[in-house]
Amino acid sequence: LFSLCATAQTVAGQNALEMAQGQKVAPAQTALRLLLILAETVGEHVKHLLLDGPLAFDLAPDVPAVKQIRKHIGVLKDLTTDRQALAEWQESLRQLVLSQVMGGADAAALASQAELDGWCRHNGAAPARLLHQILRQGLASFGAGATPQMGRLGSDELRLRLKNDADQAFASAPQSAGGLCLETGPLSRQSEHPLIKDLYRNNG
Repeated sequence: LFSLCATAQTVAGQNALEMAQGQKVAPAQTALRLLLILAETVGEHVKHLLLDGPLAFDLAPDVPAVKQIRKHIGVLKDLTTDRQALAEWQESLRQLVLSQVMGGADAAALASQAELDGWCRHNGAAPARLLHQILRQGLASFGAGATPQMGRLGSDELRLRLKNDADQAFASAPQSAGGLCLETGPLSRQSEHPLIKDLYRNNG
Protein backbone atom coordinates (compact mmCIF):
# COMPACT_ATOMS: atom_id res chain seq x y z
CA LEU A 1 0.00 0.00 0.00
CA PHE A 2 1.48 3.34 -1.03
CA SER A 3 0.35 6.91 -1.49
CA LEU A 4 -0.08 8.30 -5.01
CA CYS A 5 -1.74 11.64 -4.28
CA ALA A 6 -1.27 12.33 -0.59
CA THR A 7 -3.18 15.62 -0.45
CA ALA A 8 -6.16 14.39 -2.47
CA GLN A 9 -6.40 11.21 -0.43
CA THR A 10 -6.13 13.13 2.85
CA VAL A 11 -8.89 15.54 1.83
CA ALA A 12 -11.09 12.68 0.62
CA GLY A 13 -10.68 11.00 4.00
CA GLN A 14 -11.50 14.23 5.84
CA ASN A 15 -14.57 14.80 3.70
CA ALA A 16 -15.81 11.25 4.23
CA LEU A 17 -15.44 11.48 8.01
CA GLU A 18 -17.11 14.88 8.14
CA MET A 19 -20.02 13.70 6.01
CA ALA A 20 -20.44 10.59 8.15
CA GLN A 21 -20.54 12.73 11.32
CA GLY A 22 -22.79 15.38 9.76
CA GLN A 23 -20.20 18.12 10.25
CA LYS A 24 -20.46 21.38 8.33
CA VAL A 25 -17.26 22.69 6.78
CA ALA A 26 -16.70 26.42 6.32
CA PRO A 27 -16.65 27.54 2.67
CA ALA A 28 -13.18 29.02 3.14
CA GLN A 29 -11.89 25.67 4.38
CA THR A 30 -13.46 23.87 1.42
CA ALA A 31 -11.88 26.36 -1.00
CA LEU A 32 -8.48 25.95 0.63
CA ARG A 33 -8.67 22.17 0.40
CA LEU A 34 -9.55 22.43 -3.28
CA LEU A 35 -6.60 24.75 -3.86
CA LEU A 36 -4.24 22.28 -2.18
CA ILE A 37 -5.57 19.45 -4.36
CA LEU A 38 -5.24 21.52 -7.53
CA ALA A 39 -1.68 22.45 -6.59
CA GLU A 40 -0.83 18.79 -6.11
CA THR A 41 -2.45 18.01 -9.47
CA VAL A 42 -0.36 20.67 -11.21
CA GLY A 43 2.79 19.25 -9.64
CA GLU A 44 2.02 15.72 -10.83
CA HIS A 45 1.10 16.82 -14.36
CA VAL A 46 4.25 18.93 -14.59
CA LYS A 47 6.35 15.91 -13.65
CA HIS A 48 4.68 13.74 -16.30
CA LEU A 49 4.81 16.37 -19.04
CA LEU A 50 8.31 17.71 -18.45
CA LEU A 51 10.11 14.65 -17.10
CA ASP A 52 8.46 11.22 -17.46
CA GLY A 53 6.91 11.74 -20.90
CA PRO A 54 10.00 13.10 -22.65
CA LEU A 55 12.18 10.35 -21.17
CA ALA A 56 9.76 7.69 -22.48
CA PHE A 57 10.29 9.04 -26.01
CA ASP A 58 14.05 9.60 -25.70
CA LEU A 59 13.58 13.37 -25.55
CA ALA A 60 15.40 15.79 -23.28
CA PRO A 61 13.46 16.40 -20.03
CA ASP A 62 13.18 19.86 -18.51
CA VAL A 63 14.40 19.10 -15.00
CA PRO A 64 15.04 22.74 -13.95
CA ALA A 65 11.44 23.69 -14.79
CA VAL A 66 10.10 20.74 -12.77
CA LYS A 67 12.18 21.76 -9.78
CA GLN A 68 11.16 25.41 -10.07
CA ILE A 69 7.42 24.69 -10.26
CA ARG A 70 7.39 22.06 -7.53
CA LYS A 71 9.41 24.35 -5.25
CA HIS A 72 6.81 27.06 -5.80
CA ILE A 73 4.00 24.59 -5.03
CA GLY A 74 5.73 23.58 -1.80
CA VAL A 75 5.43 27.14 -0.48
CA LEU A 76 1.61 27.00 -0.52
CA LYS A 77 1.21 25.36 2.89
CA ASP A 78 2.89 28.35 4.53
CA LEU A 79 0.47 30.84 2.93
CA THR A 80 -2.90 29.33 3.84
CA THR A 81 -4.02 32.18 6.13
CA ASP A 82 -2.99 35.12 3.95
CA ARG A 83 -5.47 35.86 1.16
CA GLN A 84 -3.29 38.40 -0.61
CA ALA A 85 -0.31 36.09 -0.53
CA LEU A 86 -2.48 33.23 -1.85
CA ALA A 87 -3.69 35.37 -4.77
CA GLU A 88 -0.12 36.36 -5.64
CA TRP A 89 1.01 32.73 -5.32
CA GLN A 90 -1.72 31.56 -7.71
CA GLU A 91 -0.80 34.17 -10.30
CA SER A 92 2.89 33.26 -10.03
CA LEU A 93 2.03 29.59 -10.53
CA ARG A 94 -0.11 30.46 -13.57
CA GLN A 95 2.77 32.39 -15.09
CA LEU A 96 5.20 29.55 -14.40
CA VAL A 97 2.91 27.04 -16.12
CA LEU A 98 2.38 29.35 -19.09
CA SER A 99 6.11 29.90 -19.58
CA GLN A 100 7.64 26.56 -18.56
CA VAL A 101 4.93 24.08 -19.61
CA MET A 102 3.07 25.83 -22.43
CA GLY A 103 6.03 27.74 -23.82
CA GLY A 104 4.18 31.04 -23.54
CA ALA A 105 0.92 29.80 -25.11
CA ASP A 106 -2.36 29.84 -23.22
CA ALA A 107 -3.83 26.32 -23.21
CA ALA A 108 -7.35 27.75 -23.09
CA ALA A 109 -6.77 29.25 -26.54
CA LEU A 110 -6.24 25.80 -28.12
CA ALA A 111 -9.71 24.81 -29.30
CA SER A 112 -9.03 22.21 -32.01
CA GLN A 113 -6.60 19.47 -32.94
CA ALA A 114 -5.34 21.63 -35.81
CA GLU A 115 -4.39 24.36 -33.31
CA LEU A 116 -2.77 21.77 -31.06
CA ASP A 117 -0.79 20.40 -34.02
CA GLY A 118 0.45 23.91 -34.82
CA TRP A 119 1.49 24.46 -31.21
CA CYS A 120 3.39 21.15 -31.19
CA ARG A 121 5.28 21.99 -34.39
CA HIS A 122 6.28 25.54 -33.51
CA ASN A 123 6.74 25.53 -29.74
CA GLY A 124 9.98 24.39 -28.14
CA ALA A 125 8.56 23.47 -24.71
CA ALA A 126 9.06 19.87 -23.59
CA PRO A 127 5.31 19.00 -23.67
CA ALA A 128 5.04 20.34 -27.24
CA ARG A 129 7.98 18.22 -28.34
CA LEU A 130 6.46 15.22 -26.57
CA LEU A 131 3.03 15.61 -28.21
CA HIS A 132 4.69 16.18 -31.59
CA GLN A 133 6.39 12.80 -31.27
CA ILE A 134 3.13 11.13 -30.24
CA LEU A 135 1.32 12.58 -33.26
CA ARG A 136 4.22 11.93 -35.65
CA GLN A 137 4.37 8.27 -34.62
CA GLY A 138 0.63 7.82 -35.15
CA LEU A 139 -0.11 7.21 -31.48
CA ALA A 140 -2.90 9.76 -31.08
CA SER A 141 -5.52 6.96 -31.01
CA PHE A 142 -3.52 4.73 -28.67
CA GLY A 143 -5.82 3.58 -25.86
CA ALA A 144 -9.01 4.84 -27.52
CA GLY A 145 -12.25 3.25 -26.33
CA ALA A 146 -15.99 3.46 -26.83
CA THR A 147 -16.88 3.90 -23.15
CA PRO A 148 -19.04 7.07 -22.69
CA GLN A 149 -17.67 9.85 -20.52
CA MET A 150 -19.34 10.63 -17.20
CA GLY A 151 -18.39 14.29 -17.53
CA ARG A 152 -18.24 16.68 -14.61
CA LEU A 153 -20.44 15.72 -11.67
CA GLY A 154 -21.12 18.44 -9.13
CA SER A 155 -20.44 17.55 -5.50
CA ASP A 156 -24.15 17.82 -4.62
CA GLU A 157 -25.18 15.50 -7.47
CA LEU A 158 -22.45 13.02 -6.59
CA ARG A 159 -23.43 13.14 -2.92
CA LEU A 160 -27.06 12.38 -3.85
CA ARG A 161 -26.10 9.45 -6.05
CA LEU A 162 -23.91 7.96 -3.34
CA LYS A 163 -26.60 8.52 -0.72
CA ASN A 164 -29.06 6.49 -2.80
CA ASP A 165 -26.44 3.86 -3.67
CA ALA A 166 -27.47 1.31 -1.04
CA ASP A 167 -26.00 -1.66 -2.92
CA GLN A 168 -22.87 0.35 -3.93
CA ALA A 169 -23.56 -0.39 -7.59
CA PHE A 170 -22.78 3.18 -8.66
CA ALA A 171 -19.64 3.38 -6.52
CA SER A 172 -18.27 0.15 -7.99
CA ALA A 173 -19.33 0.81 -11.61
CA PRO A 174 -20.68 4.34 -12.29
CA GLN A 175 -23.53 4.18 -14.79
CA SER A 176 -25.77 6.56 -16.67
CA ALA A 177 -29.55 6.60 -16.32
CA GLY A 178 -29.64 4.23 -19.30
CA GLY A 179 -27.48 1.67 -17.53
CA LEU A 180 -24.28 2.35 -19.46
CA CYS A 181 -20.99 2.19 -17.57
CA LEU A 182 -19.19 5.54 -17.71
CA GLU A 183 -15.53 6.53 -17.80
CA THR A 184 -14.41 8.75 -14.93
CA GLY A 185 -11.26 10.77 -14.30
CA PRO A 186 -9.64 14.09 -15.29
CA LEU A 187 -10.12 13.54 -19.03
CA SER A 188 -13.80 12.82 -18.51
CA ARG A 189 -14.24 15.99 -16.45
CA GLN A 190 -12.80 18.02 -19.34
CA SER A 191 -14.81 16.21 -22.04
CA GLU A 192 -16.84 19.33 -22.92
CA HIS A 193 -13.77 21.46 -23.65
CA PRO A 194 -13.67 22.25 -27.41
CA LEU A 195 -10.14 20.83 -27.81
CA ILE A 196 -10.97 17.58 -25.99
CA LYS A 197 -14.19 17.16 -27.99
CA ASP A 198 -12.27 17.60 -31.24
CA LEU A 199 -9.61 15.11 -30.16
CA TYR A 200 -12.31 12.60 -29.30
CA ARG A 201 -13.97 13.06 -32.70
CA ASN A 202 -10.68 12.56 -34.54
CA ASN A 203 -9.00 9.90 -32.42
CA GLY A 204 -11.58 8.21 -30.23
